Amino acid sequence: MKTVWSVPDIIDLEYLVYLDDIQAERQGGEESLVQRDRQLFLREVAQPGSGSCDHDTSLLLWKWLRAMRQDVTSRQGMILPGTVWKEVYGIFSWLLPLSGVLSGAGIALSLLAYSGRTPVNVFLFLAVLVLPQLLLLSCAVLAYLARAFIKRDILASPALSLLSRLFSMVARRLSRAVYNRMDQARYMDIHALLGRIRARRQVYGNLLFWPFFILFQLFGMGFNAGALAATLLRVAGSDLAFGWQSTLQIGSETVYRIVQFLATPWSWFMPAGVAFPGIEQVEGTRMILKEGIYHLATSDLVSWWPFLCLCLLFYGLLPRLLLFFYGRFMLSKTLAGLKFRALCFRAIVRRMTGPHLSTAGKCEVVKDTGLAGDHGDRPAGHPQPAGQESVREADPDQRGNTHESVLVILSDELLDIIGYDNVTCLTHGLGLIPQAVLGIDEACDLLHDPCGRQVREHLSGSDRPDSILFVQEGWQPPIQETLLLIKDMRTLFGPQCSIIIGLVGRPQPDGGFMPVSHEEFVVWQQKVDAIGDPEIRVERVAVSCTPGEAMEASVPASGSDCTRT
Repeated sequence: MKTVWSVPDIIDLEYLVYLDDIQAERQGGEESLVQRDRQLFLREVAQPGSGSCDHDTSLLLWKWLRAMRQDVTSRQGMILPGTVWKEVYGIFSWLLPLSGVLSGAGIALSLLAYSGRTPVNVFLFLAVLVLPQLLLLSCAVLAYLARAFIKRDILASPALSLLSRLFSMVARRLSRAVYNRMDQARYMDIHALLGRIRARRQVYGNLLFWPFFILFQLFGMGFNAGALAATLLRVAGSDLAFGWQSTLQIGSETVYRIVQFLATPWSWFMPAGVAFPGIEQVEGTRMILKEGIYHLATSDLVSWWPFLCLCLLFYGLLPRLLLFFYGRFMLSKTLAGLKFRALCFRAIVRRMTGPHLSTAGKCEVVKDTGLAGDHGDRPAGHPQPAGQESVREADPDQRGNTHESVLVILSDELLDIIGYDNVTCLTHGLGLIPQAVLGIDEACDLLHDPCGRQVREHLSGSDRPDSILFVQEGWQPPIQETLLLIKDMRTLFGPQCSIIIGLVGRPQPDGGFMPVSHEEFVVWQQKVDAIGDPEIRVERVAVSCTPGEAMEASVPASGSDCTRT
């Protein structure tokens, strides 16, 4: 499958997103990122005469990456981790096949040592060069079938794990040398970056498994090619004799059946005398220590080498070649199947394609005079009875104009402070329009209790939300019940639904809200990171605009107005 993405692209994408997160945290918002990405979109994507405003998310991110990569490499002189990965992977792509050729040839030559007295032991040759590869192939097939049936990941092989650790160590040392030589002030350890990608398994799947799988096959191809070449050279350049012996009481008929079975892949198109030794030749090459080899016929002693070479070819080289192309195919398929639905990627697309409206106005906190929903009207300032949710649907016309819908969930107490009319004010900075607003009791068990009925009803409808905005008071550190509630939301809405933890500051007597401090944000971020869910993100949702302005800013540009800022 053809795709514009590559593994170095994904590494650079993650690294640049990481840098953007740091920049937004230091500046207390993403205003500068919005301006930068919007200008990038107008310059690189929305060229005059480009036509429709509909853009593929994957292609948009790739163009963003290309522009950002050019900026940091040309203007800032930074060497990105993807470049380090590419260089190290290229070194391994040549080093592993070469080491495989040398090791395979060395082992084969040691096994084919012949002094003229004792023939080359066929059993030893097969046990060292063929049998381990048969076991590896069998284990790989069993692991693949088990993974397909139990629908879960299985531990990687020790060889692949060792190769991955070796690659990471070399890449880490090379990247540290490169960054130190360039005197870069901004440096991120590439090993930690690869760990960040591994932690995002829901986003990337087995993306980092296949490159190491391909490298392992390159080594295997080199090993078998070296062993096969060394065997042919020894046969062509010297007079070798092959035989078999065993302390066990194994008859010639049993050995012949084993040899015939091993020759099954090629015996159907080759004659028996060439594909494998016949029963007379097997009997004629049995070595008995006290009798020596002088009574054995030369034609029988040389009849084994085609069989041994074909074993190396069909059980060693060809399977590795097929697995190499399979790994390349699966890597391309994995890259082509990336949907980039994570919150950080959607934030980039929102900053690029959404209209930007800056306002310095302060949001007035408007108390509701009543509620629209299944529970009737409720006077402002009176709390919702415990065990019930308050729900209000957003304007369908407004919802139809957004690319993503969000289900806003917050406690009844916080909903009374903010008010329904200001919910859009909270979401406009995220480029989202609320599909519905639910006020809940945070002590509620969403999975089983009647108080979670309204939340569960949103699963049965066809218009399921793309994201969940769970609004919290950032000045209060998260307690265990809040974290359990977040996990219940993940269980209810599945792994594909993004959860945004929106933090608001401490309410003020004049109706405004204080901004969330850096320390408060870090506490929430650390607690959420401990959950280990890549689709949960912490955001500041400061109430800093009027409801009318927020609604206008939340509606993306459409039609011929794609370049509006």
